[in-house]
Amino acid sequence: MYHVRDVVREIFDCSHGKEKTLVCVTDEETNVIQFLNFLEEIAISIEADVGDKDLVRIQFEGIAVGA
Repeated sequence: MYHVRDVVREIFDCSHGKEKTLVCVTDEETNVIQFLNFLEEIAISIEADVGDKDLVRIQFEGIAVGA
């Protein structure tokens, strides 16, 4: 997951304009999709009451928020 987080950080750092952000996202499309899928999986597990909300927050807050 560290590689995906690095890419997301790069995208946030280069988001000084719509065009520049779009170039960053397009260049790293696979990593962006992987990161968004990860966040979606977490959300689905919470909504389906399969994941423990507090445990998921403790385990993945750094990845989801600190990316």
